[in-house]
Amino acid sequence: MKKLIFIICSMLITLASNAQTKQLWGMTSRGGSNNMGVIFQFDPATSIFTKKFDFDGVANGAMPYGSLIQASDGKLYGMTNQGGANDVGVLFQYDPTTSTFTKKLDFNTSNGANPWGSIIQASDGNLYGTTNYGGLNGAGVLFKYDPATSTYAKMVDFNDTNGDYPQCSLMQASNGKLYGITTYGGKNRDGSLFEYNLGSNTYSKMIDLFYLNGYGSYGSLVQASDGKLYGVTGGGAGYGYGVLFQYDPVSITYIKKIDFSNILGSNGYGPVGSLIQASDGELYGATPSGGPSGSSGVIFQYNPVSSTYTKKIDGFYNYGGYGIWPIGNLVQTSDGMFYGMTEDGPNSLSATIFQWDPYNANPYNAKLTFMLYFIGTNGKSPTTNNSLIEVTSTGISTDIKNNNTDNTKLFSGKSFIRAEFDGNANVEVYNLSGLLLKQTHATNTITIDNLNTGLYILKMNGTAYKVVVE
Repeated sequence: MKKLIFIICSMLITLASNAQTKQLWGMTSRGGSNNMGVIFQFDPATSIFTKKFDFDGVANGAMPYGSLIQASDGKLYGMTNQGGANDVGVLFQYDPTTSTFTKKLDFNTSNGANPWGSIIQASDGNLYGTTNYGGLNGAGVLFKYDPATSTYAKMVDFNDTNGDYPQCSLMQASNGKLYGITTYGGKNRDGSLFEYNLGSNTYSKMIDLFYLNGYGSYGSLVQASDGKLYGVTGGGAGYGYGVLFQYDPVSITYIKKIDFSNILGSNGYGPVGSLIQASDGELYGATPSGGPSGSSGVIFQYNPVSSTYTKKIDGFYNYGGYGIWPIGNLVQTSDGMFYGMTEDGPNSLSATIFQWDPYNANPYNAKLTFMLYFIGTNGKSPTTNNSLIEVTSTGISTDIKNNNTDNTKLFSGKSFIRAEFDGNANVEVYNLSGLLLKQTHATNTITIDNLNTGLYILKMNGTAYKVVVE
């Protein structure tokens, strides 16, 4: 059947990113009025920090060990590791517009207890996550939560054979399946990399981790532009301090790419967070230890095409010692800057929020700015998976312009969108509810097929376009 193809120019509505002031949101596991953690908002432009919520234990949970997410309804969702009616954590919703906190469910030992990572929203609109304990075997569960109906369902009971005690966050790959890593269990008791099929509700152990290929993964996997999944472990392999690895979901192949080392001046060691793929197509991460000052931590870049590892921030002590031991994940915001948190700060303060400007090619002159110090009352002690996110009031910016001025040509027709552009682009496709349907990286051109009829948001390097698919 012949496809109808047309260029979206004046007919195309282009949504300019960054129409709203950039706001970072996050959580700490301790500090606040009750020393049980807080939800906070931080404005990098003004350095204004606002504590939005204090966790208090039984009523609304305590000690969140993961991160917030912004779902397609514009609300923020997260979990706590402790507190709630059963003192094994809660799942909650926070409305950033009305500053309203709502506990959605109390975890329990039967259906899952003590979640450690973060939840994700999958393509079916449901939220998915794991717990570190509870379930049939006491070794944690994989669960589904429907935000529309407030319905919770335990989908998988982890066990010693297939992997147990997960502390990771799940991710959804381009094949629609969820992937994650357990901290323990599997053939070697060093954890397993697993796959969960949403369509058939089936769990499959794909790889058994062991010392010689890395073990002890606490973050999530990330899918790079080559279609492979990448992650890091905190232990094992050549020096015993972790690896950066690649997993091919097509060939079911695991390859160790980099050994982290504790040698003074090393490439960093003991990573506990996750990698991210930035707008330049490179992977970035941080280690809480390593660098020329021994234990202060590094920020690194990894090129999945050339398998090249580069330290970008070589020891946090080199930048005044105002924040050391970066923990959790980096986040790249819509203006290209990177942000993160450190576990420790100056004068026995507990942590900092930092900004890294990646545009300076000289690592020792790269701009690393410590923007905020946690002092206890405003939160302290971010943990492994406490990371920042960038939040907007609608999920997608709404500043409209009516012409195509950025050398991007868009075509659409029956079930597809095609984009032609100069250079490289991170490409994201959303429905109008703000639900992420596809995320990839491309050079010069990309075609997204098998789309249903309707209106979509295509984002490329921070600029978003409304496109009609017939």
